[in-house]
Formats: sequence, C-alpha cells, structure tokens
Amino acid sequence: MTARPLRWMPALGLVLAALAAIRADDPKPGEEKDPTSIELPKGAKLRLGSAHTLTRIAAVLPPDYKTALASDPRGTLQRYDLATGRPPDPGKGFFGPGQLLVSGDGTRVLGVSTGPLKVQEVATGKVVQEIKTPASTGIGYSLGGPSVALSADGKVVAQGGSAFGRPTKDGRLAVYVWDVDKNAELARITVAQNQQAFPRLSADGSLLATWGSNAFVPPPSPGGAPALGAGDDDGNRLVQIWDVAAGKEIAKLRLAGARPAAVVFSPDGKTVAASCGDGLIELWEARTGKALVPALGRTGQGRYVAFSPDGKSLAAVGTDGSIQRWVVADGTPLGTTEFPVPFPSLVVAGVGFAADGRVVAWGTIGTVAAVWEAPSGKLLTPLAEHVMAVKSIAFPAGGKQIVTSGFDGRVVRWDAATGKPAAAVPVRPTWTPTYQSGRAALELSPDATRGISYGATPGIFDSRTGSEMFALPPDRAGRGMVGQVASPDHSRVAVLWNPSAPGAKGVVCAVWDLTARRKLIDLDLPGAGGFGGAAAFSPDGTRLVTASPGTDPNGRRVMFFTGWDLKTGKKLGEFDDTTWTGGLHLTAANNDSAVLVTPGGEVWGLDYAGGQKGELIDKRTGNNPIGVVFSPDGSRFAAGMFDPESGRYGARIYDWPRGTILHMFTGHRGPVTALAFSPDGKTLASGSEDTTVLLWDMAAGRGGK
Repeated sequence: MTARPLRWMPALGLVLAALAAIRADDPKPGEEKDPTSIELPKGAKLRLGSAHTLTRIAAVLPPDYKTALASDPRGTLQRYDLATGRPPDPGKGFFGPGQLLVSGDGTRVLGVSTGPLKVQEVATGKVVQEIKTPASTGIGYSLGGPSVALSADGKVVAQGGSAFGRPTKDGRLAVYVWDVDKNAELARITVAQNQQAFPRLSADGSLLATWGSNAFVPPPSPGGAPALGAGDDDGNRLVQIWDVAAGKEIAKLRLAGARPAAVVFSPDGKTVAASCGDGLIELWEARTGKALVPALGRTGQGRYVAFSPDGKSLAAVGTDGSIQRWVVADGTPLGTTEFPVPFPSLVVAGVGFAADGRVVAWGTIGTVAAVWEAPSGKLLTPLAEHVMAVKSIAFPAGGKQIVTSGFDGRVVRWDAATGKPAAAVPVRPTWTPTYQSGRAALELSPDATRGISYGATPGIFDSRTGSEMFALPPDRAGRGMVGQVASPDHSRVAVLWNPSAPGAKGVVCAVWDLTARRKLIDLDLPGAGGFGGAAAFSPDGTRLVTASPGTDPNGRRVMFFTGWDLKTGKKLGEFDDTTWTGGLHLTAANNDSAVLVTPGGEVWGLDYAGGQKGELIDKRTGNNPIGVVFSPDGSRFAAGMFDPESGRYGARIYDWPRGTILHMFTGHRGPVTALAFSPDGKTLASGSEDTTVLLWDMAAGRGGK
C-alpha cells in the first residue's frame, strides 16, 4: 500500500533545525561537567533514589578495598569511592574492558577480553604492556573467574589455552606464563585439562595452579590425547601445581567435588586452597601435595576463597553472600557473617582480605554493585530503593505522591515534595519470580492501586500489597503471547497471541475488561505471525492500533498496522511496511494518529484511522527500551534518548502534532526505561537503568519556552 505524507507532520529539516538550536545552548566540550558528576542536572527538580550507587563496577581495589574501578556512561573506567559513589580524581580514567583482574598490591590491572591482554597502571591508566599469547583467541570462564591470572605484583600473567582455540600439536592444552615488563614468554606448560585450562599464580609468579572446565568436554582431535571423562582420570577435576621456572608438575591434587570453583595460593606460596563451591575448602602443601586439615563451610560456600596477608586465616564467600572464616592451621571456625540486606538476585563476584584484617566481599544485587565486610557485617556501598531498572511511574493523589515499580519486583512510594521513600512493597507472585527477566515488574495504573505483570499471561496485582488478584487465561488455540498493553486508565488490556502452536492460525488480539473481568472482543489481525507485535489504546480506550507480523506475497517479512473501533470490532484503516519488522513501540496520540518508535530509535507518526504511514519525526534518539508518553492535554510527548556529547541519558520533549523538539533533559547514567507526566503536565518523570527517577521541570528544559 502506498502511503501519502501526512500534512500535519513537519519535514525532517525543521526537526533537525530545532535540535541544532537546542545544541547551541549546550555546554561546549571544554566546558562540560565531568560525566561522573551526580549533582542534580539542569532542568531537574528532584531525584528519587540514590545517585551514589555504582552499576558498572569492574573491580574492587586492594589492599584497603575502599575504592573500585567502575565505568561511567561513556565506558571510561576510573576509581570510585565505595562509600560515596564519587570518583576521588574525576576525569582521570582510562578505557578498558568491562572485567578486570587486579594485582594483589592494587597497582596494576589486567583487562579480560578476546585478543591481546592489556596490563595497565591503576593510578594513571597507563598501558604497561599489550601481550599476545598463543592462547589469546578467547577467554573461558569457570565458577571462580576467567582463564587468565595475574601475580600479586602485576609482573607475571598466565593464560590458559582452550580446545576451541589453539591447543598444542599433540592435542593437549597449554598454559602460557608471561613476563609483563619484558613481554616475554616464561613458560609453556602442557596440562592434563582437555577443554579449557584455568590458571592461578602464586604471589611472586613462581608457582602455577591449573584446573579444568565444568562444561561440555569435546572429543579429542585426530591423533591427539584421549578425551577425559568423569572418572578418576578426568583431568578437569585435577588441580595441578607447577614450578614455572622448571616447567614441571610438582603436585597433583584431586578434589572431592565435581569441578574446582576457586583455587588460591597463600601469600608465601607454601599452601594452596581449593573449593568446588559446595562448602568444603580443601588445603594442601603446595610443593608436596600433602593434604592438610580442610575447612568445612555451609552448603554453597567457597565460590571465592582468600588467604589473610599473614597466611594464618582463610575466608570464603558463598552464593548467599555469607562470609565464613577459619584458622588455616587446624580448620577452626572464626565466625560466619550473614549478607547484610535481604534482597534477591545477589551474584557474588569476589572476596579478599584487607590489610587491616577485614574480609571484604563484592558482587551485584540486581544491577547495583554491593560490597560488604566481615566480621562487622557492614554494607560498604550505598543501596538504592530499587536495585534494578525502573519499570513504571505513577502520580496518584493528584501528584502529591509518586509510586515506582522496578524490575527488582519492588513497588516504592515516594513523597513528591521531598523525594524521600515512604514505603516499599515486594511483589509477591504465586510463581517463583525470575527477577532478572523482570517477570515480577508491574506496569502501574495511574492511581497506583493496580499493576500488570507480563509473564506467560498477564497477571493483575494489587500494587499496595504486592499480591496477585487474578490472571488472564491463555489462548484456547495454544497461541503464544507476543505483545500486551493496558489502556491509559488500566480498565482494559489487549493481548496479542501468535500462532506458535501446531494447528493455530492467524494473529489474534484479545481485549479484556479488567473491572468486569471478562473478555470484550477478539480481533483477527492481518498476518500469519512471526517475530514482534505491538498495540496501543487511544486515550479514551475506545480505539486500538495494532502492529502484527507476517509475510507479503514475495515472502518478505512485513508488519501490518491496523486501526480498530473497539465498539464495533471494525477496521478503521490499514497499511503494511517491510522496514519495521519487530521490537516496535506504539503510542496512540488520539482517536486517529499514533507515534511509533523503531528498534533503531527513530520516531515516526502514523495515521492509523486513515491507514497511512506518516513522516519521520526524529531520525535517531539512540535509546529505545520503551515507547513515548503523551502529556495529559495531548499537546506534547516525550521519548527516551542518549546524548553522546554529555555521555548521559534522558528525554526529548516534542510538540504534537508538529513534531518539533521543545526540550531536552539529560542526567541519567543508564538508558531511560520509564516515562510519565504529572497530572498537571508541568513535570516529567524519567526512570532509568541506573535505578533512579528524575523529575524534570517542563518549563526549564534546554531550548524550552
């Protein structure tokens, strides 16, 4: 279908000119504030949540473990104070990969990525050496970390080979030990492991421990070594100890568990501790392999293990975040410290002894970095009310209160005047929630009394208690759900069902009345099904615009856009497009037109009542986890965006229906994941992956009226 341009939409040149005018008011590159700044950004009235949380932590720095290397929105890694969330030396960062290994003295870091290994100074970011070993075609990961190791002084690197990379000529794997300063190979050690070799170095780099993967074991290469199974000859269960200078094995240790998770040397290199993460931490004399008294921990304990600086104590952290300590000499317990906060989704990432005897562990809660210590049990990092991205925002009570829901399964009520949290309610689904996938996240009604969770079928919750009230039934024909949306007042919900089951035909949109708890209508959508699909109600809930996937007569993937009258079930208009095939977001502006946001961040106008594709409003916002939202009077709409000049995320405000840009607000450290206008339209709230919400003054935006 050929669409004629919409007369009420502007030319793209006018939009770009408006954007250029806004850019003229922006700070010049030399005048920019540091992107790590957490001050309230220009145009913002209030921030809900802590701006001090770190969401991109790469490593915690010894020997005091009071600072961390983390990346700002531009990807620059620099030091941050854990207690304040602020960089002690703003701007003095360096670019590097997301995961780092830190030397025991805290002076050097090793970037973990494919290709050459990069060793850098922590203080300056200066690249000490780029090392390309024969194993530098890929990095493997075990429970306890990557297949590279760094000595305590940062002068020796070890990298394990992979069966999927470059094994030795006889089919065996090798570990390569490298002198960092000289960029020279110290040793090439052929190991018993047969899939991925994981190394660990002693403090001075003179000893090496190797162990294997706990994943699929590939068959041997032709003429190579035999494959190792799960029996006594399984080299992946062995921990081998090597003398690096001699290139010889000096001890062979067999663990009681299935596969090693953590292997560490004592500071003097005389003792080695190893754990399979199952509660038993075994100890041996490193040079003889003589078994010592083991340390017994809880189930799931020993994911990471560390020796004290004097080698007399041992500490381990488990999957539940608890820290346990023992006397090395005889395995006597020194105490257990519980994880200090009752949040789900904890992922433990490391443990270490500080110089003053504290044991420090770190990881993430949701997407927020957490660092805690023993024996005090103190949390060293600030913790926000939300620990994952904000899913939805509502302004009940005429805007006197603000309610947010997050992908962490929490509903938080805030005082709109002070920004202080008033109450937090956990969402309690009747099924075990998968917090990382957001199944416990609610889309809030405007009055914040209800919320919808989109899982296999939509569940309707009382957001004040977190309890599920009822769920919509699955499709009788066995179709799979591909899209869903609530009406602006949350009295109705539309669910798109895709013909994924054998025998199911066509795409169906079921519209439900949530107050009466009954289905209103089934709409047979055009298309035969496929990836994607979207829908949007008109502001008054009487009309619907849908996007349904299918193919055209030439076999090309196509998206059908259709307007519907929900009172009669009749089509209003329809057109198809082959350039938009999935991942779309639709928002109806009124009973005739809508705004579409594409996966690439383009913003388009649609005439769904007339069946016409509109014109391009904005070429690239650079941020598309969500669609747009309209102001209460329908005269403006907001879309998420990324500003490459400031390295921050925020929102652009557009005039409707002209599409010209009125305001631009930036200040988030992560993509915008929720947008909402206050009832009077004077405030825009933006929620982000950085776990905070910013309240923007609609009269104060850059380029605003």
